[in-house]
Amino acid sequence: MAMRALFNPKFYRWIKSGRRAVDLAYSLGVLGHPDMIDNILYALSITRKMVSPSMNLNFKNFLIQKKLPVRRFMSHSELFKKLEDVT
Repeated sequence: MAMRALFNPKFYRWIKSGRRAVDLAYSLGVLGHPDMIDNILYALSITRKMVSPSMNLNFKNFLIQKKLPVRRFMSHSELFKKLEDVT
């Protein structure tokens, strides 16, 4: 099922990262967050105005400590609640 979803365009949309997202992800690493995958996903959520679903509360606390926006950072349960409210 998961492999079929990768090749079905109804399940996803490719997102180009762009220079701002790469710069932001790199900056997060310089600020001290070592997980570049988290950094890239967060940067994409900010630059592309998307939700960044994550259970990593350490990362969220890191963002808060650095005074970075966390409004697009949501746990899975927060995201599911938001989807329920829309439907």
